[in-house]
Formats: sequence, C-alpha cells, structure tokens
Amino acid sequence: MALLIKASEENTEEFEMPQKIDLTFYQQKVGGLIEFVRFKDGSEMMVNEEGINLDLPKNARASAVASLKGWKGDVLHGDVVFFTRDEAERFSCDESDIDCQDCVETLENIAKLLSGKEWNSDTCSEIASLMREAGYEIAEVPS
Repeated sequence: MALLIKASEENTEEFEMPQKIDLTFYQQKVGGLIEFVRFKDGSEMMVNEEGINLDLPKNARASAVASLKGWKGDVLHGDVVFFTRDEAERFSCDESDIDCQDCVETLENIAKLLSGKEWNSDTCSEIASLMREAGYEIAEVPS
C-alpha cells in the first residue's frame, strides 16, 4: 500500500493504487504537478513539483522519512506519497507505455498553425486554443 503523509495533519493515509496509471489521481494526492524521486532501495516518493514555489506548508514528517531513505534535499513541502519498491516497479512506465497519438496530433496541428507564419500577439492564444480542443487544461490569459 502507498502511504500519504499530509503536511497539514498528524495522521497518515494508506491507500491502494489504481489498476491503471492515472495522472489525475496522482495529482490529487499531492495537490498539483507531480515529481517522483527514486531512492537507492527502489522505493519512491511523489511530491508536488511546485511545493516550494506555491509556499505549501513544510512537511517535517515526510522529510524525516525521506531522510532515512537517503534523501539529501531540502525540507519537503506539501503532501508526500511514499511507494514501496514493488509499487514503484508496478506503476512505473516509460514512453513505450504511453499512448501518445493525441499528443502527436496536437503537435502536428500546432506545427501546421506555425508553418511559415510570423509569430504575433495572437500566436500563443491560437496554440492554447488548439491544446484546449485536444483536451488539455490551459488557463485563459487575461487581455
């Protein structure tokens, strides 16, 4: 079972990993973009990639666990998930595991949009529009 150590609470949460790799599931556990760190024993931790920049609360308990596993980085910020070696191996993936046809089509559409075109103030909005159409969550930029 994976172990979630919350920064803002004293309790921890053990949970079963979903059968299918689900980015949204992972992001919800740490409250944003994810970053995995593998330890020498093969286990891993997952942190919010922007924890420091977002000024998430320090997580002293997760930092202590990570330190015992050999982590030499800064104090961790935000909620942290620890995976056993078996879980890390079971749910690790490489590019060959990811069906990226949608990604390829989106990139081809962006390339067509930009082909021979001079960039102007609307270019980023046009790219964002193509990405939204493909299902990516892209924030609206205020004018």
